[in-house]
Amino acid sequence: MAYGYIQTTVLGRLAADADLAFTGEGTPYAKFRVLANVGPKDKERVESVSCVIWGKRAEALAKHLTKGKALLVTGEPVSSSWEKDGAKHYKTEVRVDTLTFVGGGKPGNGDAAGEPETVEYE
Repeated sequence: MAYGYIQTTVLGRLAADADLAFTGEGTPYAKFRVLANVGPKDKERVESVSCVIWGKRAEALAKHLTKGKALLVTGEPVSSSWEKDGAKHYKTEVRVDTLTFVGGGKPGNGDAAGEPETVEYE
């Protein structure tokens, strides 16, 4: 059997504060969107990438995932689909493997000095 893995890397800023929630079994997860400017200067556009981080990392990091923070995310894109009102809907989000806060944030966000922010979690 063939085995493969697709890795997605996103460098951008958080569009809004992360949403921390729990599954019915009590597993924590945090969802957030990263905005990135892509394309050549004369045709630059903003793309939004939905991300989810699971487990204890989600609980520990959610309070640090605030609007405007710059970060680098890598992970596996995961697609899902569902039907609502007779229409088929699809979404793809990045299941986060690694997350690094990078410098250049808005003043007061804790990352304006240009140094990566260190966040402790188990």
